[in-house]
Amino acid sequence: VATNYIGHFILTISLLDLLKKAPAARIINVSSGAHRLAGDIKNILNPVIYDRRVAYRQSKFAVVIFAYELSGKLEGTNITVNAMDPGGVATHLGRNDGLIPLARHYASHILKRTLVSPAVAAKAVVYLSTSDELKNISGKFFFREKMTRSSELSYDTKISKELWDLSMKISGLNFNTD
Repeated sequence: VATNYIGHFILTISLLDLLKKAPAARIINVSSGAHRLAGDIKNILNPVIYDRRVAYRQSKFAVVIFAYELSGKLEGTNITVNAMDPGGVATHLGRNDGLIPLARHYASHILKRTLVSPAVAAKAVVYLSTSDELKNISGKFFFREKMTRSSELSYDTKISKELWDLSMKISGLNFNTD
């Protein structure tokens, strides 16, 4: 969670003053389809039993709701904030999960014909970052280059406020919309 979410939170909030000075700025939070499997953010920092798959899901869920919360807080500014899922990307991310889970991951994406190269996934991020069509779009979720809905739970404003408050407390940062 620290690597996949808190680090991104701290970096993003720390850069906001610079982003506000630009004529227009975009923040793209890269998540995963795994965010759909997260139940909530309970025990996000101190799980009763640590499971790396659950932690990954929760961190990617946190990335999505952070995008929505920050987008709302930056409404009326020159900064847009969106989240995206690049889909299954042919990297070695799961290599430490063991051969069987890694093989299942690849097989599932190959059978669905959804596995893409890192270059294709990066192209989607670049598109979301630079497309004129999206210059005023904020607070949305994309699968690759297509706007879609994230998990139903990700729209729960109570959860996003809880996560925001926790993130501000952990980071020790201040948020200022000026």
